[in-house]
Amino acid sequence: DAAEQLASQLKELLRDRTMTFDQLASVYSIRHGKSVSERLKEMSRNGRPMTLGDFVAQMEDFFEAAGKNQVRARAAGSIAPADDRPFGGSSWAGYPSGEPSKAA
Repeated sequence: DAAEQLASQLKELLRDRTMTFDQLASVYSIRHGKSVSERLKEMSRNGRPMTLGDFVAQMEDFFEAAGKNQVRARAAGSIAPADDRPFGGSSWAGYPSGEPSKAA
């Protein structure tokens, strides 16, 4: 699904580093030739704008907050507790398919 693909691409760019959202967006744009904002807009079902910060917060299986406006990739095998994930464990809050994905 598009959300998991974007999350995987961002996680690959982060590797073991911590970046600000602006740094991550810049690296993504350079690497993939398209802005993160464009990708998020394409994935939106109702035209609602979503920020990179919103996306990262909803994709807790892939990322963890590392401070104000900073993110790092979640270590392999380290999954956010279901109680901490929005919508009872779904990782993408209904974007883009309208069907929340099930946590593994």
